[in-house]
Amino acid sequence: SAEPSPELELRRKDGGTVIARGATVSLGDQNIVVWQDWTEIRRGEAALRESEQRFRGMIEQTVTGIFVRQGEVFVYVNDAFCNMIGYSQTELVGSTVNDYLGQDPEIRAQVEALREQFAQGARNLHAVLPVVTKTGDTKLLAMHGSPIEWQGGPGIIVMAEDTTERTLT
Repeated sequence: SAEPSPELELRRKDGGTVIARGATVSLGDQNIVVWQDWTEIRRGEAALRESEQRFRGMIEQTVTGIFVRQGEVFVYVNDAFCNMIGYSQTELVGSTVNDYLGQDPEIRAQVEALREQFAQGARNLHAVLPVVTKTGDTKLLAMHGSPIEWQGGPGIIVMAEDTTERTLT
């Protein structure tokens, strides 16, 4: 059986470089080295990492509250959303959305209806929901959600805006 080499950067005849892995196969009294070009795979991975970093940088800098949930669980929250409701990222990530909705059965039913619409293929949903902050106050957040692929699984990305002052005045 062939044991692959570590990845190597090899210089081509034209001066360019490729990332390759070699494997030696023995056939009788001869050893044959088989090379696989991994250049495009590694470039694609690097481009994806760069794109993810740009995306994260963009949503970290915005004043709009943004969170991603998978199922009921927050898997990502930006600083603006944390500031909006008074919890840290550490407190929010891993907790469930229901933890912040209060106990009103009508609100919980509204959220359940939104979940069902996403499950049936809805692409963009909007709702204004009361959210209980860390201090126990209630803020009205206008939320706009869309399906997203997040770290290999389905999720919902939500942009939230505090509309409490506009709604109450």
